[in-house]
Amino acid sequence: MSSTQRYFERVILIVIQFFLLATFIRFFVLSPALVNGQSMENTLFDNNFILVNKMIYIVHAPERFDVVQAISPNSPDVLLVKRIIGLPGESIIFRERKVFIRNQLGDEYELLEPYLPEGEETIFKEGQAREFLIPEDHYFIMGDNRNFSTDSRKFGPIHRRLVNGLVLKIE
Repeated sequence: MSSTQRYFERVILIVIQFFLLATFIRFFVLSPALVNGQSMENTLFDNNFILVNKMIYIVHAPERFDVVQAISPNSPDVLLVKRIIGLPGESIIFRERKVFIRNQLGDEYELLEPYLPEGEETIFKEGQAREFLIPEDHYFIMGDNRNFSTDSRKFGPIHRRLVNGLVLKIE
């Protein structure tokens, strides 16, 4: 085998390894995505480029206020970008156009949401539940643009396995 042939074999092997590594990173570590819709305004806007950290929730559980990418419980082919509002074992209560949390000890407090635009209120459509108990391994997610978001107010808390990863905003 000539040295030129060995050189090309090495180059091909390096290219294959690069594509395998890039594919692994893309599907299992850090995935690029575009925001679709206005449900996260003013935090994220339609067509914003984001990266989704898919490894972080292997290390620790999602936390309140994390912006996450999740699989829609109603349409598995649809990816949602929402904020985690409620954690397993808590209750989410909607009263007086505000969000309240009741923890497992029964303590209740208003959820302070500094990321919401000033004057933004949480509204309800007729027939929506006013209180949700969040089961074990489930999370309550909502869009920041409350009037234009289909979220856990409609489909209820989502299972942790539907949470793809933590959204990293790209400026």
